[in-house]
Formats: sequence, structure tokens, C-alpha cells
Amino acid sequence: MQDFRIYAIHDHALTVAFSQKISEQDNLRVMALRSAIQQKPINGLLDIVPAYSSLTIYFDGNCEREEVMAYLKERILASLELQHEPIGRTPLKIFDAFREPSCLLKAGDQVKFASISLNEFNSLS
Repeated sequence: MQDFRIYAIHDHALTVAFSQKISEQDNLRVMALRSAIQQKPINGLLDIVPAYSSLTIYFDGNCEREEVMAYLKERILASLELQHEPIGRTPLKIFDAFREPSCLLKAGDQVKFASISLNEFNSLS
């Protein structure tokens, strides 16, 4: 199993930390865990706050910390199935400092990937 640490930041919030460094792999783990929690949320869940290499969940007073900790461990296992390495590429220029807005995507956007032909790729480039 991959390394992680779960710790309380106060009575009604737990953080799952995958590392203390910034890496794409750890961020993929955070996003996969977030998706796993969203797919099967625990009763009493108030908020999910992802960071680059950790994720904090806030829960109401009806939840026992041990119950939430067990839930998080189960969701971490489920998230292993959701982790995918990025595959392929896009013909679009996602970031351009001279364009307004400079980035085609913003926080919270969802991206759907689809196969396209080489001709279509070249026409969009």
C-alpha cells in the first residue's frame, strides 16, 4: 500500500497527507481520493479541501473521529482504482500569457478526454 498519514487538525477535521513535497504523483493521489469521497460521501461530511499533496475533510459533530478515520482508509483504498497517469496530449494551447484569459481552464473545471484523428489534431494546433 502507498504511504500516507491521517491526522486531526481539530475535533471535526482530518487531513490525509501523502507527502511533504510537491509532486504530480501525490497530486494525482489527492484528486483520486477526492473523487472517491465524492462518489461515496460519509454522512455528516461538510467539506472536502484538497491541497497539492494532502486533503482535509470537515465533518459535523455527529461523526466519531475513529469512524471517519476508518472511512478515509477505505476511501484511500478505493481511490487507488481511480488513479490514472495522464495519457496523450491536446492540440490546444492551455496556457498563453498573451491571451485573455491566459488559461483555458480554471479551478474546478472538469476535462473530458476524447480520441481524435491526426488530421483533426493538426487542424486544431
